[in-house]
Amino acid sequence: MSRDNEFAFSSYFSVHTTTDTTGSHDEFNPFDSNSYSSYGYATTGSSDIFYDATTGKVNFYASGVYLAVLSFTTTLSNTALVIGRIKLNGSDVSASPKLAQVHAAATNAEFTLHTLIEVNECDYLEATIQIDPDSADSYKATSQNGTHLTLLRSNGDFGNILYTTD
Repeated sequence: MSRDNEFAFSSYFSVHTTTDTTGSHDEFNPFDSNSYSSYGYATTGSSDIFYDATTGKVNFYASGVYLAVLSFTTTLSNTALVIGRIKLNGSDVSASPKLAQVHAAATNAEFTLHTLIEVNECDYLEATIQIDPDSADSYKATSQNGTHLTLLRSNGDFGNILYTTD
């Protein structure tokens, strides 16, 4: 039996952070232990998906179409726009346009991105957060505890829509 058939109905993964990242102006992966002074997280999932906390990457051992949901909570040092990305093998598959302007006084602004992604065995997925690169270098974003990534393998009929205009 191939691994694809073995996990046809039970392929899933979830990771959520239990600590806050250190602040960054540059694009960073909130699931990479290098984004923290002391990383805390919890995971659950099927054995066909492997999470590497040292890189923040999720590796797939079975092909399929997966629903990927990234939800992150952020605070900023200054008012700026925030960008979230879901990447497959290092390339954007879901990149928000500059999501929203977050005011420095606002704490814990939450954003959610989701998409359907077709993956092959040995592909990897990662998620990143970034302040608008046009912002001053002194501006920093922090990903708060509770930031999470969920992956569910889709079976049968499914759909996804992306609005690109108001």
